[in-house]
Amino acid sequence: METFKEQVEADEENKKIILTGLEGHALELYKSYKIICQVIPWTEGGLVKFTLEYEKHNETTPAPTKYLNFLIHLIKDVDAHLLKQ
Repeated sequence: METFKEQVEADEENKKIILTGLEGHALELYKSYKIICQVIPWTEGGLVKFTLEYEKHNETTPAPTKYLNFLIHLIKDVDAHLLKQ
């Protein structure tokens, strides 16, 4: 189990939610860690774009693949839930 404490910022004009890491396991590996969720108007509703921004402590630090995979699984679960409704 890992922990992640974040600051949440809402940008209503650009339809964005920004989660900036403050504490937790991810920040043991990365100087900075940010998840950006943006809703983009689309022909039939909207498109959701997720961006993962991070800065490594050094060159040997691995890419955040496990965190990206977690985000992908979370998005798929939310999508499946919304499609049922």
